[in-house]
Amino acid sequence: MVVTAPLNNLLDLGFGGVLAGALTKAEGRSVLAFAPLQVIGMMCYSLYIWHAPVLPTVQPLAGGVIALLLVIVLAAFSYRYIEFRRVADWRALFLWPHGFLPGRSAPLRAKVAGD
Repeated sequence: MVVTAPLNNLLDLGFGGVLAGALTKAEGRSVLAFAPLQVIGMMCYSLYIWHAPVLPTVQPLAGGVIALLLVIVLAAFSYRYIEFRRVADWRALFLWPHGFLPGRSAPLRAKVAGD
């Protein structure tokens, strides 16, 4: 439709503004350096895989919050034990606790068993 084209442009400008804001540094750190956000980004494939079977099954029975929590828990387990089963240091894999320190800027490298 003729009306949706300008609205799509406005939406694209909004997404671009959010992306530009996330990439800029405030007080020396980028919003994208926030460790919980990075962990969710690293687990995105597991989240993608688990949301399809869990949400339609669990949401009508237990509600959206419980379904979302179940997706996150299942994604964390599959991220740890399927995607990175050979990583010995699970704390580094989840950026815990060093990723939450405000002065840390270099990414952690998870040690693989056998390194």
